[in-house]
Amino acid sequence: MLKKIVIGIVGFILGLCTTIFAAEPKISMNIKYVDCYEYSTLTCKNRTNGSIMWSKNLDPLPATELTRSQFLGINNGYAYVLHGGTVMMLDPETGAVKKENPDFGGASALWVFSSSGKLYMCGYYGPDLYVIDKDGKTVSRVESIDNRYYWPESMKFSTGNNLVITYGSKEGAGEGEYSVEFDVTKYFGKID
Repeated sequence: MLKKIVIGIVGFILGLCTTIFAAEPKISMNIKYVDCYEYSTLTCKNRTNGSIMWSKNLDPLPATELTRSQFLGINNGYAYVLHGGTVMMLDPETGAVKKENPDFGGASALWVFSSSGKLYMCGYYGPDLYVIDKDGKTVSRVESIDNRYYWPESMKFSTGNNLVITYGSKEGAGEGEYSVEFDVTKYFGKID
């Protein structure tokens, strides 16, 4: 009897997890370069059956050495997209643009979401740090933290309020991996 109860509970939990994960649509971005332009298309598929829910062509951008369009992920009920330096917040179910914030201005971004829903970003040629809140409003923008470090390669939170950005180069030292860890509360206030 106990075995049937355990199997039933495990089955219920697995079914619930499958339903929860299937509820979030799967969004991907395809980028093509044609005649010196970057063309980006977002496609949203139903996780359960793979059918296309919507597809959206973004405005073409002049091609550069940097990626100018990136799908950042789904958070706070929005699908976040960086396009031409502007952070766009889309309805993940329909693809409709709900909010836009042009303050980032960078390209080839790295990003991480905090537990409170803030989006932390840095760009290949700047800004070194940029934060928007879950409503899409700019919290802060720092062009340069330390101009000795450039070409960011990874960004993550470590313990406490520390953010670690690993750079690909350091003035006077050449290419490599240079981790810079700092207390983000000095720049952006409380992390929650």
